[in-house]
Amino acid sequence: SATRPGRILYIHKPVSSAAAAARQGCGGMSYEDLQQMEGPDCALPATSPDDICYLQYSSGSTRFPHGVAVTHASLLNNLAWALHESGDKRAVSFAEQALRLQPENPMVMDTYGWILISQGQAAKALPHLRKALSKAPDNPEIQYHLAVALFRTGDRARGEHPHLEEDVAPARERAI
Repeated sequence: SATRPGRILYIHKPVSSAAAAARQGCGGMSYEDLQQMEGPDCALPATSPDDICYLQYSSGSTRFPHGVAVTHASLLNNLAWALHESGDKRAVSFAEQALRLQPENPMVMDTYGWILISQGQAAKALPHLRKALSKAPDNPEIQYHLAVALFRTGDRARGEHPHLEEDVAPARERAI
């Protein structure tokens, strides 16, 4: 069943965002207005990791505007990455939670593995990155992360991923 938004939040261009909200039959609101609101006292609905948490709309600057559904589990993965990028040590905890919720998602496995590598735990990252690559064998970011983990552990691809042997040399230079 189709779900219509209840409210559209906007950062810039309130006139065009308000018009977009009107077209959807819902209200529009700026983040500043949202911050001033009191939270309602109500029971929250039960959710699952694969439920949509929010929709993120592109501006359409590179092509037509479109929405991307972000699930609760994906939000945890994105939060883990953002915390990692800012140097926050809690990143690994959020990545572990995302992995528990989506244990077969190669992007979640990759995020967790890369955070482990950055924390000096390349050996612990290897099984997660190997599994991620088995699920997304053409993903160059996962290939690179696995190559770095193999280099840092002194391991070699041992023929399991022949194309990684070529990637280990550039990764070695970047990892040093």
